[in-house]
Amino acid sequence: MKDADQSLVSWRTGLLSLDTVALLYVAVPNIIFLSTWIVAPWGWIAGCAVALCVLSMIPRAKGTFRISGFGRRWWLIFALATGWCVAGGLGHLVYANIDWIVRDAVLVDLVREPWPVRYHIGGEALLLRSAIGYYLPAALVGKVTSIHFADFASLAWTIFGVVLTFMFLLRDRPGWSTCFIRLAVFVLFSGMDIVPTVVRNYSYAPGAMIEWWGRYISFQSQTTSLFWAPNHTMSVWIATAWLATQPFRAISIRHALLFVILIPLSSPIAALGVALFVAAVIVHRSLTGQVEKVVYEVLDLRIILTGAVSVFLVFPYLVAGSGEIRSGFFWDLPWVGEDFLPRYMEFVLVEFLIVSIVLLLHRPRDPLLWLATGLLLALPLYRFGPFNDLSMRGSIPGLEILAIRLGTWMGEWVTTGPVRQRRVLQWVAAALLGVGSITPLLEFARPVVLAAWPMDTRKSVVEVSHGASHYVTPNEGGWVRHILDPVTRWQGPEGP
Repeated sequence: MKDADQSLVSWRTGLLSLDTVALLYVAVPNIIFLSTWIVAPWGWIAGCAVALCVLSMIPRAKGTFRISGFGRRWWLIFALATGWCVAGGLGHLVYANIDWIVRDAVLVDLVREPWPVRYHIGGEALLLRSAIGYYLPAALVGKVTSIHFADFASLAWTIFGVVLTFMFLLRDRPGWSTCFIRLAVFVLFSGMDIVPTVVRNYSYAPGAMIEWWGRYISFQSQTTSLFWAPNHTMSVWIATAWLATQPFRAISIRHALLFVILIPLSSPIAALGVALFVAAVIVHRSLTGQVEKVVYEVLDLRIILTGAVSVFLVFPYLVAGSGEIRSGFFWDLPWVGEDFLPRYMEFVLVEFLIVSIVLLLHRPRDPLLWLATGLLLALPLYRFGPFNDLSMRGSIPGLEILAIRLGTWMGEWVTTGPVRQRRVLQWVAAALLGVGSITPLLEFARPVVLAAWPMDTRKSVVEVSHGASHYVTPNEGGWVRHILDPVTRWQGPEGP
């Protein structure tokens, strides 16, 4: 009896650990999708299997630090996360940028239409095919309440994700000054977009979006990613922060692989960046003489089962019709290829390379920094998606690594004071952050100068996206047609 009680206490401790809650945040959308979109009873079985695989990790989770262990720091974390999300227009409490017209339509369709969401336009049958993981928890709330409740549930889900990310940044429970610095650096981190914007006489009035100065490519700041694309950002932020805030040698391959398998439903492109970091962990662990342990973790039945479910039931949905999405090397574009090399060098220097070099001089043996830099150097070579989605989304984990490392380093200055040998690097790092912070500050200015507008509950995603191939696809095709539930289920509330 005593052993059973201890086991129960251990399970509860594991359930409330930061690592476990983060994994559940990423897993829940997959469980909802499998249980409601995939043909019964296979969807229910698959959803239960994924849930059991994730929950079975809890008693063995290495992270035993409970989410309640931050004390009064929790209020700082919650207040900053809430203010940051509200300022981005989530919940429509303040001005929301124009991308929310489409994002609102996706949420409205998920709430109002039966799952899987299908359309019949001009005699053509279409399927909502998008990375819908971020929307599903809020949409499920909307199914049993209303569309407007779903909007606030989306805000709450995003705040929860940012809170988890911040908790990882403060995982070691530093002093208050260090807490403020780390979180401030994370919020304000950006490339130096203002420099080419000023040089080329582009607009940079309060509220302006200045991150498309390169015209054909964009790496987005932390704040821009949250304000414009939280659907692609939240799960990736959490997984990357989990990886970056623990010793490289201590990373659990099992947990890391689960993140890689479960993230694609929310952001398949950004998940590739996280997969690169996890692959590096596996290679490093293998090269250091731990091959047997690596094989044991990779071949864990829970990983294999979750991976099989995703490969056969989730990934086919995500890639359906993706062949219609434009892709290719940037130098194949006539108006880019003529002077690609100078454009490339200008872009990487402005966006991240100088920061990367400074951080690498400070931490020359940091494998994640080297990987992040290599990833960011490679992304401007290839394009995928109508708005260069590969670069915008694929850069999220790499830029987050830089933001975390810079914030950690600047937080150390409070406790250690200026280091004479590193003083020049410290001044350069501070200057780079200061110049880059203009980008997120302009984003913060937008709700100040523009009025809030309400969610439009009348238009579908087909109408607002004009049938764009990265939101809808013809409702046909071999395997996808077989795995998606053909029966009308999960009907939402009618009317606005």
